[in-house]
Amino acid sequence: MRARLELLSIVTGKLRVNVGFHPETEAVFRAGDHELDEIPTLPTTLENLTKQFSELPLDEIVADLRASMNQIAMFLETGTLEQTVEELNQTLATFSSLMQAQEMDRTLGEIRDSARSLRVFLDYISRHPEALLRGKGTRP
Repeated sequence: MRARLELLSIVTGKLRVNVGFHPETEAVFRAGDHELDEIPTLPTTLENLTKQFSELPLDEIVADLRASMNQIAMFLETGTLEQTVEELNQTLATFSSLMQAQEMDRTLGEIRDSARSLRVFLDYISRHPEALLRGKGTRP
């Protein structure tokens, strides 16, 4: 059995003791004397978070962040950002034109196919006008 403090309200800071079975954890007794019964405790979520945070290499993270910010500042100062954005806009405009041309080609292909089908139909009707009245499969 283990006990853990849990926060009930962030506003009031009210805590409660939650007691439960945690056989996967090691029992660590804090009292020096063994005259009183003691329930071993588990660290709170905040304690776990604080421990993980303290293990972070903050000096390295800050140094990397500072180096990254310096590189970004140098990139912005060179004016290449505006040039890159302009080139991207030109590329997108060209891509849009190509897509429209491709759509136009597909539409023209469909019109050609429709015209071919219409020619075949009209040729058949000119050779077999009775098909309009009786249908294609019935001939006298």
